[in-house]
Amino acid sequence: MAEIYDTTSNNLKCVILKTLENGNISECSDGDNNIINEQENDNNPETLPLIIDDLGAAVKTSEVLRGMRCAAHTLQLSILDVFKMKRVKLIINKSRNLVKTLRLPKHLEALKNMNLKRPVIDCVIRWESAYDMLESLLRCQQFCQVFINLQMTLNVDSDFWTTINDLKIALGPAKITSCLLQAEQLYSGDFLLEWKKCIINTRKINSFISNTIVEAMKRREITLFNCDSFKLGIFLDGRVNVLLDEITIREAKNHLILLSSELHNDNNIDPVIIEQPSILNNHIEDNEVDDLELELRTAAADRSSGLVSRQEQVVLDIQSEIVSFMQLPREDKIKSIIDIWTKLKKKYPLMYECAMVALALSTIQIRNYSNG
Repeated sequence: MAEIYDTTSNNLKCVILKTLENGNISECSDGDNNIINEQENDNNPETLPLIIDDLGAAVKTSEVLRGMRCAAHTLQLSILDVFKMKRVKLIINKSRNLVKTLRLPKHLEALKNMNLKRPVIDCVIRWESAYDMLESLLRCQQFCQVFINLQMTLNVDSDFWTTINDLKIALGPAKITSCLLQAEQLYSGDFLLEWKKCIINTRKINSFISNTIVEAMKRREITLFNCDSFKLGIFLDGRVNVLLDEITIREAKNHLILLSSELHNDNNIDPVIIEQPSILNNHIEDNEVDDLELELRTAAADRSSGLVSRQEQVVLDIQSEIVSFMQLPREDKIKSIIDIWTKLKKKYPLMYECAMVALALSTIQIRNYSNG
């Protein structure tokens, strides 16, 4: 049995590989592609992990699907940007000190007599726990007001309670979104809908802190959305692709064609023979045909005839599907993207194949522990 003395990613990898070697077990063929080398970034909260999923044999060596940044991590960093502000730091620290005092044994009995639970303490690296702390502290507001001496000792006044309530309200939409991001399978379109909804609801609060949260999210989303795989996922989602600009649509189309071409990249498939048009099939009167005209017709026929690979035909076919797909009306945002593509499967077979692959890329990598 292998003993682990050091739990760094490098050491764990070495132990696993050594164990496989001792058991005469070969490594997975695509293992190197699916291991995220994060040891250099373990202590850097600004580094967003990339998500690389095993999408099956068809795309194990894909040069098209590279993975996406973690949406939950991006939301967390947006809120932590706000928590770095001196004004918010002061509120959090003061609330934490008050909670620590209320959790002392001498106050627990009094809280119990008022049918109140002791307030929870936050975890510095989990912003959601700060929200829970503020919420539990507000439930103890009456208790603190009864014990005026306690408030005087901690320099707590009525403005303080208003301030922490404002902060809790400003964090509310992000707290809800953070819980929703824990879905087992969150597709690109689903995430975008929740992200946009969070921004809209936070902006409606219209306070200094809520506006700052919106600014932080808008700043962070630039990097999050700047991903070919994410753009492709949104383009294939008829509920939200109307939000894409012309440049992004063009990039997504190119990405879609590349993915379809890669999925059908089979050198063993026989080429498709395009029927050679007749040289008499020209808009020239017979009496105008001379030797030069015959030579021109022959050259034109030669250029139009020949062998076209199946992959080239796939490119032509999916381009046709894209043109038709772009004419479809927007789908209702409450519909399931999988149900939508199930109905479109027969009409757009090539795009359906790409959709099933592109949508397999999860937008979430880290688990959210906001609910404990």
